[in-house]
Amino acid sequence: MQHPSFFLSVLLLSFLSIAILITSGKISVPPSSPSSTELKNRVLKTLLRVPPSFEANQGQTDSQVKFLSRANGYTLFVTAQETVIALRSPSSRDIGQESRLSPLAFGQRTATHPWQKGLTHSEEPTEASDPSVQAPVVRMKLAGANPDPRMVGLEELPGKNHYFTGNDPIAWRTNIPAYAKVRLEAVYPGIDMVYYGNQSEMEYDFMVSPGANPSQVVLDFSGIDRLNIDSSGNLVLCAAGEDVRMRKPLIYQEASNERIEIEGGYALLAGNRVGFDIGHYDASRLLVIDPVLDFSTYLGGNDVDQINAIALDSSGNIYVTGTTSATNFPLVAPIQAIKGASSEAFVSKLNPSGSALLYSTYIGGAAEDHGHDIAVDSLGNAYVFGDTASANFPLVNPLRISNTGSFDLVIFKLNPEGSAMSFSTYWGGSASEGADGIALDSSGNLFLTGITRSSNFPTVAPFQAALSGTADAFIMKMNSTGSSMLFSTFLGGSGFEIGYGIAIDPSGNPVITGSTDSVAFPTLNPLQSTFGGGTCSSGGSSFPCDDVFVSKLSSSGTALIYSSFLGGNSNDAGLSIASDASGNIYIAGLTQSFNFPTFNPYQSIFGGGTDAFVAKLNPAGSSFIYSTYLGGGINDVPNSIAVDALGNAYITGGTDSTSFPLVNSMQSLLGTLDSFITKFNASGSTLAYSTLLGGSGSDVTIDIAVDSSGAAFVAGITDSTNFPTAKPLQTSIASIVDAFISKVVFRQALNPGGIVNAASYSSPVAPGSIATAFGTDLTSLITQATQLPLPTTLDSITLRLNNIAAPLIVTTGQQINFQLPWELEGQSQATVVASIGSLALPSITVNLANTAPGIFTMNQSGSGQGAILISNSAIIAAPATSIPGWTSRPANRGEYITIYCTGLGPVTNRPLTAAPALRNPLSATTSPVTVTIGGVSVIAAFAGLSPDFVGLYQVDVPVPQNAPTGSAVTVTVQVGGSTSNSVIMAVQ
Repeated sequence: MQHPSFFLSVLLLSFLSIAILITSGKISVPPSSPSSTELKNRVLKTLLRVPPSFEANQGQTDSQVKFLSRANGYTLFVTAQETVIALRSPSSRDIGQESRLSPLAFGQRTATHPWQKGLTHSEEPTEASDPSVQAPVVRMKLAGANPDPRMVGLEELPGKNHYFTGNDPIAWRTNIPAYAKVRLEAVYPGIDMVYYGNQSEMEYDFMVSPGANPSQVVLDFSGIDRLNIDSSGNLVLCAAGEDVRMRKPLIYQEASNERIEIEGGYALLAGNRVGFDIGHYDASRLLVIDPVLDFSTYLGGNDVDQINAIALDSSGNIYVTGTTSATNFPLVAPIQAIKGASSEAFVSKLNPSGSALLYSTYIGGAAEDHGHDIAVDSLGNAYVFGDTASANFPLVNPLRISNTGSFDLVIFKLNPEGSAMSFSTYWGGSASEGADGIALDSSGNLFLTGITRSSNFPTVAPFQAALSGTADAFIMKMNSTGSSMLFSTFLGGSGFEIGYGIAIDPSGNPVITGSTDSVAFPTLNPLQSTFGGGTCSSGGSSFPCDDVFVSKLSSSGTALIYSSFLGGNSNDAGLSIASDASGNIYIAGLTQSFNFPTFNPYQSIFGGGTDAFVAKLNPAGSSFIYSTYLGGGINDVPNSIAVDALGNAYITGGTDSTSFPLVNSMQSLLGTLDSFITKFNASGSTLAYSTLLGGSGSDVTIDIAVDSSGAAFVAGITDSTNFPTAKPLQTSIASIVDAFISKVVFRQALNPGGIVNAASYSSPVAPGSIATAFGTDLTSLITQATQLPLPTTLDSITLRLNNIAAPLIVTTGQQINFQLPWELEGQSQATVVASIGSLALPSITVNLANTAPGIFTMNQSGSGQGAILISNSAIIAAPATSIPGWTSRPANRGEYITIYCTGLGPVTNRPLTAAPALRNPLSATTSPVTVTIGGVSVIAAFAGLSPDFVGLYQVDVPVPQNAPTGSAVTVTVQVGGSTSNSVIMAVQ
């Protein structure tokens, strides 16, 4: 019973952040202590790891307070009628007026407030020894709001809080729960308010339901000296010399996979009141969930730093490698603590949250050394592929002991702790080589590709034994211990080739991509048999343009399986490649060709300048699944591609195009060059998101990795002093150019208010009935239950209502069809939590009713021809032949019909979860059911659960003798004081 359209009318007024900006400055420390700057950095790093949470009030503070949150720089008290922000007393911080820290206040102690009755055993003593010094307090009321909204804590956190005040145990408060969020329901008609912590800040959202008026929301402030709206649209509250900033609201909707920002912002009203100016919006659009930065950090020292590759292990730890010129690059437990040349390779391992370096080390000799790619095995060993000009690169158990050219390849393996090399070796000929891609097969063998100009490049069991042109790509396979090169071969034609990326298919065969200008590049079973490039020119010289090549070799390296050109009449290059579990191949690269081959494209027209392209090939390489441009009007270069378990493709790189395709973007183009991260669905037909990431300078992501939950980890290079950070390990740029690491998470979610009766497409819903939960980006598959009893997990998705697992019928990317658990009878609301594997999505609340009838329709829209049969037949009560695939005729007066519906409420002999009980035909409704046909009412002869179906009711009733005739006679069902949607049937 799916609806073809998954839209739900919701408007979100979101991300109104309370960013507390406390004037801060010097810290008084003894002369022997660290400097104030060092101490500030130390404290900031500590505080950034602790997100705000909400304690339930169980007597530890004034009874008016329902929840409280002790954040950095303030304490937040949430009552039914107001929110109180108690700022830290300036005297308690012992600071001057030197600088401003955002978003963290610098004080660590808890505010003294008249409501506060005691301190937890882990807190410091009260901060104000001078009673004349009062901490400023800002109060925010919702003017004209519900004076007693229902308040609930959501997403209970591990651990409990304890208050031991005085020596009387009666006054102690223990085992107090804390929550990640607090929801205030129906603060205005149709509007909920949700508080939650985001990094170190507190945020609140207004959730505006269909038909509700967002202009109802008015914020009434007291305890402030003045308020104004700054040039960025932020609301600035001044209280006792302290500034509280509430960031400009972001208001937007989604339509046709495009993010539509709604114009609007704060509006100053009389009497310290603030409303919202909201532009025109479509109330029929669903909620948009943004991609967000889970963490983002600089990484670098006092000179240029660049990350070239990123990888993840099975525990979520993050590994990066690249090149640094800094003498003070951040090191932890290094095996090499001193940089040996102007540019040195480095390898760093971070924990999954990005909050700590587990190890970080230089690797190199006396000349230039570069780390180009990294791979990690199931044990956490890191394999690094690079190149070096050093004659004394550190070697361990090497296959080759000397650098024989100007630049040779280096391959080395670090143990999981980063404390030792298992092996390290040179590889190359007498000219020069460049490293590019590395991949591991299921046995831990290494596959590598890049470029060589050496005619004596060392080959082993080669497919192609000799250099064919000025430069060739190479492919190598080495065992996991580094003790044997299993094969090493050239791959190229008479011109110039470079291998940029390599992947391993499920059979262990390597697939590489790169660029070639050789008309005679070796092909086999090609998708494109001929070189597509024409003649290009630069600086007055003409030369052949480049084409993409994609080549798959056997796992032994002795034969091509397929090899093909891919390109148009100008320059094209394959820069990165990936394989999924089915053996499909994904390629990302750049093109300057207006006729680049496309197939089922998301973007069919060349944007201009240089565009990215994304192509997906079947396992045989014989056809496209899709091939598309991705770009705007200037330069768009994709440096890396990764694929998740569902076949979604993630592409990252850099763009300076103001018209780059964006969907749910975190930002607009801010600098001369910004990074982009784009996620395609498995068919390449839609973008889950396409976002920019960067500051006011130049920012480029160079590599991407994706974890099992679909989080994207990107790394690259930036010169922006305001590169967006989140929970950063390193808060600021350390030189003119730094590396960066960012984790981007797309917030998969259920839509607030998005649970409806699956037949009527309306709410509330009744226990035992079939319902639909609407969401975003839940899965890329359509999965249907195939047997009874219904499962509580489909395609790794589960749904719990008040912690009761719901039986699932169908799951798709935008909806979950399920049966509301019978155990919810008698309850007025349920908290709904969907999970995708181990990832729990944000909870929502659904209203319940004892009865909420809905009649199914043949067009699955909640209206039109009802799912009404002439009883004891398979004939639809509709005009003849009006329903494709069904026999139909009008019903006769006096003839019995069967109406299929849901939500009729409690039944006798309520079915259990076991399959035999589901077939009980005597589960009749406990409340009488009335059917109205063309305005004539009649009592149902039978109303109850339909045999062999879950949550489906049937109502058997005769067509009244005085019912009107016609092809569109209206039908409704009434039970327990509730009336269903109106449908039609034919009567003769």
